Amino acid sequence: MSFKTQIYPFGYEMRVKKLYQRMSVHNKKDMNGHRLDFPATVRNTLPEKPVAIFEKWIKRVEVTPPCIDTTVRCKHKS
Repeated sequence: MSFKTQIYPFGYEMRVKKLYQRMSVHNKKDMNGHRLDFPATVRNTLPEKPVAIFEKWIKRVEVTPPCIDTTVRCKHKS
């Protein structure tokens, strides 16, 4: 899964702090006025919203699987 923020496990607090300090553009803002901070955090769970979206997708695929022809193989040009 891809998230907007890099997630590190507990125990990496100092590493994430250094990463944030080195990668963030301090006292600068983008054209919409948002601070340019490096998106990194330490937590022990995944973000709730993306997990809920993924679970919803899994349930939908179980009911109606995608129509994919698995008998076709890629042909390599020699």
